[in-house]
Amino acid sequence: MAATGSVEARRFFLLHRAELFLILRGDIAVEGPRPKLTAADIPVAIYLRLIARRSAKSLLTRLLSQFDGAEGLFVSRARAGLAVIAAAEGRTEEAREGFALAERLFEAEALAAESARLADLWAPAGFE
Repeated sequence: MAATGSVEARRFFLLHRAELFLILRGDIAVEGPRPKLTAADIPVAIYLRLIARRSAKSLLTRLLSQFDGAEGLFVSRARAGLAVIAAAEGRTEEAREGFALAERLFEAEALAAESARLADLWAPAGFE
């Protein structure tokens, strides 16, 4: 899909893969029951948790490299994801700046639902 889809679809693919890695790592909280793992799943789950943050950062950086300016849904969500990573790694000032930038971008695009989602990302990262 990533090689043959439209540019827009490939960008969504990068974004959602990165966000999935952050969910697997526990950096983004999700509602619902936790998955039940079998003994065969545990090594894979451990491996994914170990590479999740680095993989997400790489995907988000790759996504951002496709844009010239700081505007739009993809850039906003990528910046929010990078802020989540910075917060999880203890880089508080970088995280604060990333969340603030994402919030400004969401507001500029009139993306109220994304602004509300961003607030849900701030709280677990220790920002109010």
